[in-house]
Amino acid sequence: MVEVDSGVSLGKLVEFLDSQKLSIGGFTNLPGSIGGNLFLSQFLQMVCKSIKVLDSENEVEEISSDELSLKKHIILSATLRVKAKI
Repeated sequence: MVEVDSGVSLGKLVEFLDSQKLSIGGFTNLPGSIGGNLFLSQFLQMVCKSIKVLDSENEVEEISSDELSLKKHIILSATLRVKAKI
């Protein structure tokens, strides 16, 4: 598991995963940041264990990607399931 702040670029995430000998498959070729891509990328939603968000009542809450709503949530960070390189 890797927790990533929402503003981290996917390029920086790929660099970090590679330096830690973790799989980067699926993370490459995605532009932008984690936070923006969680709303758009089915791959990120699939590998996401949980997402920390700020909700409409200014409360920090941990949700699944199925519960994520563009109208209700501001993404703070995401915990991703990442495999070790073989």
